[in-house]
Amino acid sequence: MNEKTCRVCGTPFKGRANRLYCSPACKWQAFAQRHRRNGVDAHPLPVVACGQCGQDFQPKNSRAHFCSNRCRQAAYRARRLEWQRRTLGRRPTTKGK
Repeated sequence: MNEKTCRVCGTPFKGRANRLYCSPACKWQAFAQRHRRNGVDAHPLPVVACGQCGQDFQPKNSRAHFCSNRCRQAAYRARRLEWQRRTLGRRPTTKGK
C-alpha cells in the first residue's frame, strides 16, 4: 500500500496505486465538481414546452415532456380516454355509479 494524498481534501491516506480519494464522500464531491461548474449544470438541457399545457419549462432530464406531475397525469388520462373511445366506440362508464 502506498502513501497517497486525496485529490479533494488533501488528506494523506494509504491505498492501492489506482485510488484517488480518501473516502466515499470525497469521491462523490469530486464527481459533483466534474459535473457542475460554478453551481450550474455542466450540460444544461434546452427549455421545452410542456406536452399538456404548453408552458415553457427547464427539464431535469432529457426524457421529460411535462412541466409537472399534474400535467403528466392529465395527458395520461386524455390518452386513456381517447383509446377507450376508439376501442369501445363510446365514452366508458364506471361500475356502481
